[in-house]
Amino acid sequence: MYDWSPFTSGSYSLRLVSCPSAPNSSSAEMAEKHCEHLPNYWTLHGLWPDKTEMCNGSWPLDISNIQDLLAEMNTWWPDVLHPNCSDFWKHEWKKHGTCAASLSSLNSQHKYFSKGLELYARVDLNSVLEKYGLKPSKKYQVKEIKDAIWNTYGIVPKIQCLPPHPVMDLSFWL
Repeated sequence: MYDWSPFTSGSYSLRLVSCPSAPNSSSAEMAEKHCEHLPNYWTLHGLWPDKTEMCNGSWPLDISNIQDLLAEMNTWWPDVLHPNCSDFWKHEWKKHGTCAASLSSLNSQHKYFSKGLELYARVDLNSVLEKYGLKPSKKYQVKEIKDAIWNTYGIVPKIQCLPPHPVMDLSFWL
């Protein structure tokens, strides 16, 4: 089982994302347009430290505050639907980061995005899923993903597949 002690300072949700290689017909056009140049690994969708949303709409993301994180962000936390665009990060900050800022460990834009990247690297869910043969852009039974995570970490993940959108969202609650 996995040692969760590094994460005891709060409750986090890491979200990973993948586009299916064979989308259903209602999403085929969108998938063809947006899911053709994706990384071959699971990427980070977000860090959601609590269930509250949109806590401070007057605190927009200033990209200069995370300038030193941009290379990692583009690799591990990319906007898979709109590459080379910061709108996705702005959305995640406005919807979840401003709420997370009530915690001293996440009370700045830099701390919020740094923590997301840190947890993504530390948990290394990408390697776990790969070990079980679960790679992005392929279809799996939800049970296959749950079993891989349970067998490694001893927890049951929350998994959401959001049709007809071509992106599968895997929420991994810590």
